[in-house]
Amino acid sequence: MDDVILNPDIFPDIEIGDFVKVSSPYENTELYLILQVESRKPIQGGKLEVSVKRKHAKIAKLRTLQLVCVEKIIPEDYYIHFVELSFKNQYLTRGFALKYDTI
Repeated sequence: MDDVILNPDIFPDIEIGDFVKVSSPYENTELYLILQVESRKPIQGGKLEVSVKRKHAKIAKLRTLQLVCVEKIIPEDYYIHFVELSFKNQYLTRGFALKYDTI
């Protein structure tokens, strides 16, 4: 599933590769998501306008069926405060190599 799904009928000017800012009009304006649109899928038989993955919505304190603001942005106008990396089904180790000098 994509990080963000936008109904192309509601957002006709947003294309694949564009970045959007998704935020709550009610919560702290410092909390928002910047996500890249990866695909445009026609949505049939529903009233879906915007869909964001649950794990991302939780970060910005967005709730199900909540009114949100969606704004197309220029990514160069923003910078990153926090980065979280997650690795699924991976084994990570930290090690070091010792160098022995022979006499």
